[in-house]
Amino acid sequence: MAFSSAIERLNKNVAQPLKESIEKQPDFIDDDIQKRLELLADDLAGLNIRADSMLSREKPKKFFSSQDDPGVIQELNRELDRIVMAFTGRGSISAEMEARAARRFGDTNTRN
Repeated sequence: MAFSSAIERLNKNVAQPLKESIEKQPDFIDDDIQKRLELLADDLAGLNIRADSMLSREKPKKFFSSQDDPGVIQELNRELDRIVMAFTGRGSISAEMEARAARRFGDTNTRN
């Protein structure tokens, strides 16, 4: 269950506190970041549920076998990687769009 506890810690120590701080100070963070953090928290919660389900199905196998199924852990790790990549990818796209908007704004102000 180390994988499940890692997901829970990530959610508890990163995603959830950020989500709570946004709820307390909604004007502090723009809508894009708020939405990305909410998606991250939701994705992590969903992965945690899925991990619990998948790993609990492995318990009967472990009773009869001394080896864990590495395929289950690999699949969960790939899903976690996908979640983190989606979060950072959305952030990169958002940052690029903000930078382009700032450049355009700067260009129009220097012409006037």
